[in-house]
Amino acid sequence: MNGQEKIQIEGEILDIELKTTMRGDQAAIIKFLTKEKEIEVMAWPEYWEFFQSELQIGRTLVLEGILNDGESEYFTLDKVISSD
Repeated sequence: MNGQEKIQIEGEILDIELKTTMRGDQAAIIKFLTKEKEIEVMAWPEYWEFFQSELQIGRTLVLEGILNDGESEYFTLDKVISSD
């Protein structure tokens, strides 16, 4: 993962948009509201499949992953640490 440091963010899931990859797998783009701002969380297919039951609209979660702050800032999900 590009040698970037993993961080944790806490917030609430506002919306989930499912995407189908070229291989036919499902991934999710999650609108996530932290205390500071709204951020997009990318859940690649293997993570979406594994954490799908915890990643529900309205839930407050602590997520671990990589913050990608290029032209469009987004967070790549690696792990769900805790949920409400």
